[in-house]
Amino acid sequence: DRKAREAHVDPSIQNTGRVNFKKLHEVSHDIYPWQQALGFADDDATLAPNIKDLFEQEANIGASNLLFQLDYFDDLVDQYKIGHAAILELATNIGASGHATFRRFVSVHKGVVAGVVLDLSPCGVDAVAYRRNEVETSKGWREQFGASFWPRVLRPEPYAFVSLAAHARSSGNVVATDFSLPNLRNDMVPLHVELFCNQHKIFGLR
Repeated sequence: DRKAREAHVDPSIQNTGRVNFKKLHEVSHDIYPWQQALGFADDDATLAPNIKDLFEQEANIGASNLLFQLDYFDDLVDQYKIGHAAILELATNIGASGHATFRRFVSVHKGVVAGVVLDLSPCGVDAVAYRRNEVETSKGWREQFGASFWPRVLRPEPYAFVSLAAHARSSGNVVATDFSLPNLRNDMVPLHVELFCNQHKIFGLR
């Protein structure tokens, strides 16, 4: 409610981290002066779709920066080893969702780190093919592997870790395996990957 400057969150959302993020998302809309004073011809009903999408992206960035306190979290990440255990502990300490913490952890880590988010269930008739939703990479990863093309559907060849996705979902535990990926010099680099399922998505972390 912009006029009352109140944020109302769906009470059916039980994840504290998601609630915190949604509140800060709305706070960010209120912080940005260019979102407060819209053009004379614009209102919530007439705002151009591309501008509305931009405003939502900006509010997401603002919510993330507020939630993770910018450099505080970025410096904190360097004290942890790369792994889902670190991400889940940080999420609890910060009060963020595991998904948001996963995304931020990967993007700011000083190591060679990549994270992929997969659908909960296989796609199509191929029982070991999973649709990829998003990819996050660290600066160190991009320096070694470049932008790294990740197809929309991942299969065990060459992404061997995909074969453990079903086990990660059914066990509720972190499962790990190794696979190799060519770097910018076309040398095959062995990588250790962990998979974890939060019963909504499957997260792969290198």
